[in-house]
This record gives sequence, C-alpha cells and structure tokens, in this order.
Amino acid sequence: MTFDAIGIAGTGLTVHRKWLDALSDNIANLNTAVAPGDEAFRERYVLVEEGSRSPGVYVAGTALGVVEG
Repeated sequence: MTFDAIGIAGTGLTVHRKWLDALSDNIANLNTAVAPGDEAFRERYVLVEEGSRSPGVYVAGTALGVVEG
C-alpha cells in the first residue's frame, strides 16, 4: 500500500512537471512577433488521463490552441 501511494504521487509530479513545461513555453512565447502570413504562436495544453492498468494519472498528450486574431 505504501509503495502504491509513492507511485501515485510520482505520476502526479510527472504530470505537474509537464504542465509547468507547457505553461513556461506559453508564457515565453506570449508576445512573439511573426511576419505577416506566418503561423502565429499557438498555446500548448497538456492532456491528462487516469491510469487504467496502474493507479495514478498520466500525460495522454499535448494539444495546440486555436489561432485567433
């Protein structure tokens, strides 16, 4: 039981690290200027899902936001 709790906490920390990576990337590129006709920066989202075979949460992938403006 104790090792399950440590494993669950570890998966949560991994997801949190990925979320912080995406957040810092979004903040760093917030005011990035691009030439007309080039694709604007799209924010990155982290998709998380519950573990099906083992307890915890896992990164299912990343998604890009929509370009507005």
